[in-house]
Amino acid sequence: MWRSRKVRVITPSPSTDDDGSTRSTPLGEVFASDEWATAVAASPLAAHYLTSMDYDEFVAAPSSRVLSYRWSKLLRLDCAVRDPAEAETRFVGDVALSVLDTPTLDGVGAVWADALNHLNSTEGLAMSLRTMGGIYLAVPTLPQYFVLGSVDATEAAMKRGWMHQEVAYGALDARAVECFVELCVQRHQEQTGGQRFRGNPFYLEGPKLLAALVAKRCRACAELANSCFPAMVWCKFHSPPRH
Repeated sequence: MWRSRKVRVITPSPSTDDDGSTRSTPLGEVFASDEWATAVAASPLAAHYLTSMDYDEFVAAPSSRVLSYRWSKLLRLDCAVRDPAEAETRFVGDVALSVLDTPTLDGVGAVWADALNHLNSTEGLAMSLRTMGGIYLAVPTLPQYFVLGSVDATEAAMKRGWMHQEVAYGALDARAVECFVELCVQRHQEQTGGQRFRGNPFYLEGPKLLAALVAKRCRACAELANSCFPAMVWCKFHSPPRH
Protein backbone atom coordinates (compact mmCIF):
# COMPACT_ATOMS: atom_id res chain seq x y z
CA MET A 1 0.00 0.00 0.00
CA TRP A 2 1.45 3.36 -1.05
CA ARG A 3 1.92 5.59 1.95
CA SER A 4 1.02 9.25 2.22
CA ARG A 5 3.80 11.85 2.55
CA LYS A 6 5.83 9.88 -0.02
CA VAL A 7 6.58 10.50 -3.69
CA ARG A 8 8.28 8.59 -6.46
CA VAL A 9 10.64 10.88 -8.35
CA ILE A 10 13.21 10.70 -11.14
CA THR A 11 16.72 11.27 -9.75
CA PRO A 12 20.18 11.47 -11.35
CA SER A 13 21.67 9.16 -8.72
CA PRO A 14 20.41 6.37 -6.43
CA SER A 15 19.41 6.87 -2.81
CA THR A 16 19.74 4.55 0.17
CA ASP A 17 18.31 4.45 3.66
CA ASP A 18 20.42 4.57 6.81
CA ASP A 19 20.36 0.77 6.99
CA GLY A 20 21.83 0.51 3.49
CA SER A 21 18.64 -0.59 1.75
CA THR A 22 18.07 1.04 -1.61
CA ARG A 23 15.24 3.44 -2.36
CA SER A 24 15.97 3.58 -6.09
CA THR A 25 15.44 1.51 -9.23
CA PRO A 26 17.33 2.18 -12.48
CA LEU A 27 14.79 3.93 -14.68
CA GLY A 28 15.20 1.43 -17.50
CA GLU A 29 14.36 -1.44 -15.12
CA VAL A 30 11.19 0.02 -13.59
CA PHE A 31 8.96 -1.89 -16.03
CA ALA A 32 9.66 -5.44 -17.22
CA SER A 33 9.33 -4.31 -20.83
CA ASP A 34 11.94 -4.36 -23.59
CA GLU A 35 10.19 -1.43 -25.30
CA TRP A 36 10.43 0.64 -22.12
CA ALA A 37 14.08 -0.30 -21.56
CA THR A 38 14.95 0.61 -25.16
CA ALA A 39 13.15 3.96 -24.89
CA VAL A 40 14.96 4.84 -21.65
CA ALA A 41 18.35 3.84 -23.08
CA ALA A 42 17.81 6.19 -26.03
CA SER A 43 16.65 9.11 -23.86
CA PRO A 44 18.40 11.91 -21.93
CA LEU A 45 17.35 10.10 -18.72
CA ALA A 46 19.16 6.85 -19.56
CA ALA A 47 21.37 6.98 -16.46
CA HIS A 48 18.60 8.12 -14.07
CA TYR A 49 16.62 6.32 -11.38
CA LEU A 50 13.11 6.15 -10.00
CA THR A 51 13.44 6.90 -6.31
CA SER A 52 11.09 6.74 -3.32
CA MET A 53 11.41 9.97 -1.33
CA ASP A 54 9.71 11.61 1.63
CA TYR A 55 7.36 14.35 0.45
CA ASP A 56 8.85 16.86 2.89
CA GLU A 57 12.39 16.00 1.74
CA PHE A 58 11.37 16.51 -1.90
CA VAL A 59 9.64 19.83 -1.26
CA ALA A 60 12.50 21.16 0.88
CA ALA A 61 15.25 20.49 -1.68
CA PRO A 62 16.03 23.62 -3.77
CA SER A 63 16.91 21.40 -6.75
CA SER A 64 13.53 19.60 -6.84
CA ARG A 65 11.25 20.20 -9.82
CA VAL A 66 7.75 19.23 -10.97
CA LEU A 67 7.57 18.19 -14.61
CA SER A 68 5.00 19.67 -16.97
CA TYR A 69 4.83 17.63 -20.18
CA ARG A 70 2.49 16.52 -22.96
CA TRP A 71 0.79 13.16 -22.40
CA SER A 72 1.95 11.48 -25.64
CA LYS A 73 3.96 8.59 -27.10
CA LEU A 74 1.88 6.17 -25.08
CA LEU A 75 3.15 2.66 -24.42
CA ARG A 76 0.55 0.12 -23.30
CA LEU A 77 1.97 -2.17 -20.62
CA ASP A 78 0.80 -5.18 -18.63
CA CYS A 79 3.92 -6.29 -16.83
CA ALA A 80 5.79 -6.56 -13.57
CA VAL A 81 7.12 -3.35 -12.04
CA ARG A 82 10.16 -2.80 -9.80
CA ASP A 83 8.69 -0.22 -7.48
CA PRO A 84 11.31 1.54 -5.33
CA ALA A 85 8.58 2.06 -2.75
CA GLU A 86 7.89 -1.69 -2.72
CA ALA A 87 4.16 -1.01 -2.91
CA GLU A 88 3.24 -2.07 -6.45
CA THR A 89 4.23 -5.29 -8.19
CA ARG A 90 2.40 -4.95 -11.50
CA PHE A 91 1.63 -2.12 -13.91
CA VAL A 92 -1.40 -2.21 -16.18
CA GLY A 93 -2.18 0.71 -18.48
CA ASP A 94 -0.44 3.38 -20.51
CA VAL A 95 2.81 5.09 -19.67
CA ALA A 96 3.82 8.27 -21.52
CA LEU A 97 7.23 7.88 -23.12
CA SER A 98 7.19 11.65 -23.59
CA VAL A 99 8.38 11.93 -19.97
CA LEU A 100 11.72 10.55 -21.18
CA ASP A 101 12.26 13.49 -23.54
CA THR A 102 13.16 15.70 -20.58
CA PRO A 103 16.70 17.04 -21.00
CA THR A 104 18.97 17.24 -17.98
CA LEU A 105 19.58 20.77 -16.70
CA ASP A 106 22.24 22.07 -14.35
CA GLY A 107 20.92 22.45 -10.83
CA VAL A 108 17.95 20.11 -11.29
CA GLY A 109 17.77 17.15 -8.92
CA ALA A 110 14.65 15.11 -8.18
CA VAL A 111 11.86 15.52 -10.75
CA TRP A 112 8.23 14.63 -9.98
CA ALA A 113 6.29 13.33 -12.99
CA ASP A 114 2.72 12.28 -12.22
CA ALA A 115 2.77 9.14 -14.41
CA LEU A 116 5.77 7.68 -12.60
CA ASN A 117 4.59 8.87 -9.22
CA HIS A 118 1.29 6.99 -9.17
CA LEU A 119 2.27 4.03 -11.42
CA ASN A 120 -1.37 3.90 -12.54
CA SER A 121 -2.57 2.34 -9.27
CA THR A 122 -5.97 3.38 -7.96
CA GLU A 123 -4.59 4.67 -4.67
CA GLY A 124 -1.65 6.34 -6.37
CA LEU A 125 -3.88 8.16 -8.85
CA ALA A 126 -6.18 9.41 -6.08
CA MET A 127 -3.25 10.56 -3.96
CA SER A 128 -1.58 12.34 -6.90
CA LEU A 129 -4.78 14.22 -7.71
CA ARG A 130 -5.18 15.28 -4.07
CA THR A 131 -1.62 16.51 -3.68
CA MET A 132 -0.58 17.85 -7.08
CA GLY A 133 -2.08 21.32 -6.55
CA GLY A 134 0.07 21.79 -3.47
CA ILE A 135 3.13 20.37 -5.21
CA TYR A 136 2.82 22.87 -8.07
CA LEU A 137 2.85 25.70 -5.53
CA ALA A 138 5.58 24.26 -3.31
CA VAL A 139 8.09 23.18 -5.98
CA PRO A 140 9.21 25.04 -9.13
CA THR A 141 7.75 23.64 -12.34
CA LEU A 142 9.96 22.52 -15.20
CA PRO A 143 7.92 22.91 -18.41
CA GLN A 144 9.54 20.31 -20.63
CA TYR A 145 8.29 22.01 -23.81
CA PHE A 146 10.13 25.24 -22.90
CA VAL A 147 13.48 23.51 -23.33
CA LEU A 148 12.82 21.31 -26.37
CA GLY A 149 13.25 24.14 -28.87
CA SER A 150 9.88 24.00 -30.65
CA VAL A 151 7.57 27.02 -30.84
CA ASP A 152 4.72 24.87 -32.17
CA ALA A 153 5.03 22.31 -29.36
CA THR A 154 5.25 25.05 -26.73
CA GLU A 155 2.22 26.89 -28.12
CA ALA A 156 0.20 23.67 -28.25
CA ALA A 157 1.12 22.79 -24.67
CA MET A 158 0.21 26.21 -23.32
CA LYS A 159 -3.25 25.95 -24.86
CA ARG A 160 -4.02 22.78 -22.92
CA GLY A 161 -6.39 23.45 -20.03
CA TRP A 162 -4.78 20.79 -17.85
CA MET A 163 -1.39 22.49 -18.16
CA HIS A 164 -2.72 25.88 -17.10
CA GLN A 165 -2.25 25.10 -13.41
CA GLU A 166 1.26 23.85 -14.11
CA VAL A 167 2.63 27.10 -15.55
CA ALA A 168 0.27 29.83 -14.32
CA TYR A 169 0.47 29.79 -10.53
CA GLY A 170 3.71 28.56 -9.01
CA ALA A 171 7.39 29.29 -9.59
CA LEU A 172 8.97 28.19 -12.86
CA ASP A 173 12.44 26.76 -13.34
CA ALA A 174 14.66 29.75 -14.18
CA ARG A 175 16.69 27.96 -16.85
CA ALA A 176 13.54 26.74 -18.56
CA VAL A 177 12.18 30.30 -18.64
CA GLU A 178 15.46 31.48 -20.18
CA CYS A 179 15.08 28.81 -22.87
CA PHE A 180 11.50 29.94 -23.46
CA VAL A 181 12.52 33.58 -23.91
CA GLU A 182 15.37 32.55 -26.23
CA LEU A 183 12.89 30.51 -28.25
CA CYS A 184 10.55 33.50 -28.61
CA VAL A 185 13.40 35.83 -29.61
CA GLN A 186 14.73 33.32 -32.12
CA ARG A 187 11.34 32.95 -33.79
CA HIS A 188 10.99 36.75 -33.90
CA GLN A 189 14.35 37.04 -35.64
CA GLU A 190 13.39 34.29 -38.09
CA GLN A 191 10.20 36.12 -39.03
CA THR A 192 11.66 39.62 -39.25
CA GLY A 193 15.20 38.97 -40.39
CA GLY A 194 16.31 41.23 -37.58
CA GLN A 195 14.60 44.19 -39.24
CA ARG A 196 11.79 46.40 -38.03
CA PHE A 197 8.48 44.69 -38.74
CA ARG A 198 5.93 46.86 -40.50
CA GLY A 199 3.12 44.31 -40.86
CA ASN A 200 0.39 43.22 -38.49
CA PRO A 201 2.12 42.41 -35.16
CA PHE A 202 -0.46 39.69 -34.56
CA TYR A 203 1.51 37.47 -36.92
CA LEU A 204 4.72 37.75 -34.95
CA GLU A 205 4.74 34.35 -33.25
CA GLY A 206 7.60 34.98 -30.83
CA PRO A 207 6.17 38.06 -29.07
CA LYS A 208 2.69 36.55 -29.19
CA LEU A 209 3.89 33.41 -27.40
CA LEU A 210 5.78 35.44 -24.80
CA ALA A 211 2.72 37.62 -24.21
CA ALA A 212 0.58 34.50 -23.77
CA LEU A 213 2.71 33.32 -20.85
CA VAL A 214 2.79 36.76 -19.23
CA ALA A 215 -0.99 37.11 -19.60
CA LYS A 216 -1.57 33.62 -18.23
CA ARG A 217 0.37 34.37 -15.07
CA CYS A 218 -1.11 37.86 -14.64
CA ARG A 219 -4.63 36.47 -14.86
CA ALA A 220 -3.74 33.75 -12.37
CA CYS A 221 -2.45 36.36 -9.89
CA ALA A 222 -5.64 38.38 -10.34
CA GLU A 223 -7.78 35.30 -9.75
CA LEU A 224 -5.89 34.51 -6.55
CA ALA A 225 -6.22 38.10 -5.36
CA ASN A 226 -9.95 38.15 -6.06
CA SER A 227 -10.47 34.90 -4.19
CA CYS A 228 -8.33 35.92 -1.21
CA PHE A 229 -9.58 39.49 -0.75
CA PRO A 230 -13.08 38.58 0.55
CA ALA A 231 -11.51 36.20 3.06
CA MET A 232 -9.08 38.90 4.22
CA VAL A 233 -11.94 41.36 4.69
CA TRP A 234 -13.98 38.78 6.64
CA CYS A 235 -11.02 38.10 8.95
CA LYS A 236 -10.44 41.81 9.48
CA PHE A 237 -13.96 42.45 10.73
CA HIS A 238 -14.64 39.13 12.48
CA SER A 239 -11.37 38.41 14.25
CA PRO A 240 -11.31 38.98 18.01
CA PRO A 241 -9.50 42.16 19.12
CA ARG A 242 -5.83 41.88 19.97
CA HIS A 243 -4.71 42.76 23.47
